[in-house]
Amino acid sequence: MKYILLFSIALTILAGCENMEEEISWDTKNIPAKAVVEGSITSDTCYQRIRLTQTADYFLNGPTPRITGADVIVSDGSHTFIFKESDTVPGDYYSTEMFAGIPGNTYSLNVNLKEPIDGISTLTANDQMIQGFIIDSAKVYVYENPFVAFSDEEDKDSTIIVFYMNGNQPKNIVNYYLIQMYRNGVPYFEKLGDMEMMNDEYSEDPEETELVFYYIGDLLVKDTISIELTSVSKEYYEYVRKFKDLLIPPDPLGFSGPPADAVGNINGGKQIGFFYTGQKSRSTAIAQEPENIKETVN
Repeated sequence: MKYILLFSIALTILAGCENMEEEISWDTKNIPAKAVVEGSITSDTCYQRIRLTQTADYFLNGPTPRITGADVIVSDGSHTFIFKESDTVPGDYYSTEMFAGIPGNTYSLNVNLKEPIDGISTLTANDQMIQGFIIDSAKVYVYENPFVAFSDEEDKDSTIIVFYMNGNQPKNIVNYYLIQMYRNGVPYFEKLGDMEMMNDEYSEDPEETELVFYYIGDLLVKDTISIELTSVSKEYYEYVRKFKDLLIPPDPLGFSGPPADAVGNINGGKQIGFFYTGQKSRSTAIAQEPENIKETVN
């Protein structure tokens, strides 16, 4: 494959400057397409979804190619769940029955492709659903962001919310969470790379009955704030963390070093994407001023 780069080179000559156009031909290698898997089993009772796509040329001007006609099954060791391709969205496969993932179970994905992609006909992965914090009740407080006064940024977020969640924490488990928020019913984070993350890896009391989530944003007292905690495996948590790092612009001074690749669990990381499990817990509260107006966020 060849791409032609045209540009002008200005050459200074005795009589003045003359614009000259030179054609340069670059040879670029074709990289074989790879399969991409995006899918999960959650604790919600629903038709679970697996999405199959494939990588495409960098200059593709159109939707990502979908993988159609595949045989997709998920098993927990005792039950096998068959997935059928959507009639309206090619490459999206839904379970033929509604079911909820069970914390503690390990779910295995097996995909047989209709036609091999880069010599691969079978895609496999597995992930264990980890029991997470179950929210019984919650409160949300809105504080003024004390750093706004010291910032020159016009769009500096003006508030800090603190979401206190009371509930049951599993014993002897280190938990890793992805966090989605909803403000007045509207999702606050639109993409995976925007979602917040937290864990209790360094908690002095990993069995505590309260989780506290801080977020800097523009929120108002009396907003309805919902939070969705998704307990995930450490492997998926690290995958998302590295994926988020890839989206951050590189340090211009070079102190941070290059970000690590986000290696998934499809065929042992040889293919792209991640099949994960997630135990979900949700709660909603009305944002309010601190009970003690003099209270500050440390």
